[in-house]
Amino acid sequence: MQSRQEQGVGSTIVLARPFPKDVDEQRVHALFAAYGRITKVRLRFQQSNLQQKDSVYIEFENSADADTAVSNPPLQLGSTSGRLDCLHKRDYEQQQRSFPQSSSLGTSTGKRKQGSTDSVQDNAANLGADHEKSKKRRKLAAAQVKQMDEVQAALKREQAHTETLKEAAKKAQQEASNAKASEKLAQSQLISKNVEITSLKGQLEAAVKRARANAETVHAQYRPKVQNLEGQVQQLKDALETELSRNRKRTLPKFEL
Repeated sequence: MQSRQEQGVGSTIVLARPFPKDVDEQRVHALFAAYGRITKVRLRFQQSNLQQKDSVYIEFENSADADTAVSNPPLQLGSTSGRLDCLHKRDYEQQQRSFPQSSSLGTSTGKRKQGSTDSVQDNAANLGADHEKSKKRRKLAAAQVKQMDEVQAALKREQAHTETLKEAAKKAQQEASNAKASEKLAQSQLISKNVEITSLKGQLEAAVKRARANAETVHAQYRPKVQNLEGQVQQLKDALETELSRNRKRTLPKFEL
């Protein structure tokens, strides 16, 4: 007796085709591993000659992963555009029940054949409706995948833009830090120059004071000598004038009136 998962309940088992008839479980597992956790891969064989079929059963752990594989199947092995035909196992089995072998229909009576034909037509109509629903689901899933890709691309662009802004902010912060360091260094150098200028001013004022003091000292030391010399010079001038006056009196002739 088959289990609930083997019967397709929960939609965890997917039938995929076509595959090369020499494909193995490892290649199938690698092809569908991107959709989710796979619990089992089962190859299918003809009952008459045990030849491998071109279809494979893939059993997923979660039904949502199986739904994704059905709605957006992977590319066929060795193809760049053609995709695999994937459907749930229960849908595949419903198709098989809807289209029995033609040989069995040939052995039925006319009335049963007519009833079977009507049933086949009804089942075909239902299958067509299911196929349309499946196409809509695939289209919707493809649109959702495309939208998700666009959102992811936009998110990547936004992340790249954010990283660019972060780098720019980091660069600006570094430049601001360098400017602050340069300003601090300039202020330090200015303070040092101010201190040096103040020191030079103090030294100059001290030198001026010393020069004035020395000049006053020298002036005080030589003032008496200068005054004495000036007195002597004046005495010499006076003596010279006296002598000149005497000489003039001696040399002038006396006239009698």
